[in-house]
Formats: sequence, C-alpha cells, structure tokens
Amino acid sequence: MRLGMLVNFGLQKVQIERIPFTEKARAVRENYDYVQDSLTQHERAMLAKLRDAILNISEIHGLGYGETTCRKLVEAELEFQQVRFQNRCPIEVRYGGETIRVFKMKPLLIENRLICDINALNDKIDFYDIAKIQSYLKALNLKIGVIVSFGKTELQIIGIRAARIDPFLSAGLSQSAASTV
Repeated sequence: MRLGMLVNFGLQKVQIERIPFTEKARAVRENYDYVQDSLTQHERAMLAKLRDAILNISEIHGLGYGETTCRKLVEAELEFQQVRFQNRCPIEVRYGGETIRVFKMKPLLIENRLICDINALNDKIDFYDIAKIQSYLKALNLKIGVIVSFGKTELQIIGIRAARIDPFLSAGLSQSAASTV
C-alpha cells in the first residue's frame, strides 16, 4: 500500500503535495538456542502459541508503539488464543528463609510455566534484561522465559533459560579455590 500526503500552510497559500509512503519490510530476529534443548512438549506448544501471537501483532500493527501498548496487544492476543496468563505476578524476595519484600513483576507469567518480558522501542536486548528474567525465573522456580522487543527497526524474540548455579559458586568458592581445599 502506498499512501502519504504533505500539507504546508504557508503565509501566501496552502500547498498540498502527495508523497508516496512505502512501509519497510518487517525484520524479525529470533534466537531459541539457549532453551531448545531443555523444553518439554508442553513448553514447546506454549512457546509456539506465544510466538504466533507476537508475530501476528507485529504483522497487523507493525513496530513503533510504546511498551504499555505492546503489552496490552500481547495480552489481548493471548486472551483471543485462550492462553492463560497472569499480569503483575507477585514475587517474594527472600533472605535467610525470611521474606524481605514482595513485589509485582512486569513480565507476563504464561500458564504458570513461562515468563514473557515485553520491551519496546529499543533495538537491542541487553544483559540487564537477560539477568532480570533469570532472577525472576529463579524466584518463581521456573526453567524458561522469553524476552520480546518490539524495537524501532526490528522485532526480536529471545529464549532465556534459568541460570545454572555452579555448586562451587553457591558455596562462595571459586573452582580454583575449591580444588586446593
């Protein structure tokens, strides 16, 4: 579809010039390398439904909306596909067996097995986003999550696996220190 118009309200006269608009091709980058080996059949099916919902939103609405709008679009599409999800799921921050704080996370909890974090207008998913999702996965005792970025120029979908805890690091020792013990 080619559409566009430029209106100039100058001092002397109004001038209208038609300018053709050509929408850019949709760029999608997906990476499931970190989760593909650890998915169950049910998790694969959930991930496929989530992926279809995200791609459908991108195709119909394109990119350029803010994070709140993208989140509402994903929620509406998941409801349409009859996928159960929870918005603003509470997470307990615990230390020494005691709850320090309870807060509600922004990512969606899908069918109590998958976390989906939605970003917008950023063309790059950074380490902070990955670390945040891994912290949420650990707190909820889940295995996998997805970060979706409705960026300025491309849609990104990245699968995230819960961080593995190295037994030496969890004991406060490095592997080289543990080998000398």
